[in-house]
Amino acid sequence: MTKNRAEQFGVSDFKGINNFRKWFPSPGGWCRIFRFARQPEKISQCHLDNFIVRKLEIFLMVPPMGLGRRLAVWWSCLWRQMMFTLPLWGLGVGLAAAWLLHQRHGRYPSVASLLMAVIVVVPVCYIACLPLVGYTVRRGFIAQRLTVPDGLSFGQAAMVGLTTTGWTFVTSLPVSVAALPLHGTRYALACRVLEFVIDVAAALYVVLPRQARRLRLLSGKPGSR
Repeated sequence: MTKNRAEQFGVSDFKGINNFRKWFPSPGGWCRIFRFARQPEKISQCHLDNFIVRKLEIFLMVPPMGLGRRLAVWWSCLWRQMMFTLPLWGLGVGLAAAWLLHQRHGRYPSVASLLMAVIVVVPVCYIACLPLVGYTVRRGFIAQRLTVPDGLSFGQAAMVGLTTTGWTFVTSLPVSVAALPLHGTRYALACRVLEFVIDVAAALYVVLPRQARRLRLLSGKPGSR
């Protein structure tokens, strides 16, 4: 690197070169890298490092955790969620079934009635479960001695629940859609096992960091444990 080149970009722009090798850009990051590759004089290494780190830090745990630790935190949250949300879903399904039987006088319900029940029950139960998921995630993090706010309001708990369920849906839907053609074949069991493994991996390395970041921000300590 010549003196003029160093003066043009600034020596500090090149300090992140070692950190760059530790990060793998997201698809959006690759697009931006390729766009600037044609005009490298418009971007410095430091700016590139900062862009990549900002994109990836939302999926990092603070402090860094191994697989066993992530599994412990994930399970601590999961069993609490199931304990409080499954009865609510059962109540919703039971009320819908009772309404259908009452409407049809014990006969098999029509397709229209079933669709109406699904349209009503699923959104109502989902919205009702959001704060419960938020409160149980906080309790799970407390049990694992991680950073959480002193308390959650109803709206904050709903936001934590929305973060949990939203990212779970985003990560699991593509896997389920991709596996649909194999469900009726002899590979159905292996496909189910693979789906489960991928869903758990996504929960550990995508959903869990998002939960942790949401709770850290609510606690006012974004960089703490």
